[in-house]
Amino acid sequence: KADAVFYKNLGLGAVIMINSNSGELMFEIERAIAKEYAWPGYFADEKKQVTLSKGILKSLQGSYLAKGNAKYEVAIAGDKIYLKLDSQPALELIPQSSTQFFIKSLNSTITINKGEMTILQNGNETKAKK
Repeated sequence: KADAVFYKNLGLGAVIMINSNSGELMFEIERAIAKEYAWPGYFADEKKQVTLSKGILKSLQGSYLAKGNAKYEVAIAGDKIYLKLDSQPALELIPQSSTQFFIKSLNSTITINKGEMTILQNGNETKAKK
């Protein structure tokens, strides 16, 4: 597994490569580097979190299909919303607004609006439709 994060305008970033099938260790290393070098906006507690109504959450849930038949599932459990890709574990989406979300363990932003989901992670964009 490998991951790269860059802050082009600040001259900050890292490339991490591990010999493992689990990405958890990789993201722990990435978080440690982010903390040590004070990457701006990296940590969830620096991002504004909001609470969404059950109605808004329910309107977002469903299956989203991206190019290459990648299937994303947005599901609700209690008052939380989760994103799951195929057989991977579900990740909690933290709302910043009624359409904008982030995932604490990843450097990513997810936008869900009018039946379309856009995932922006480390400069890569994936679009999926409901």
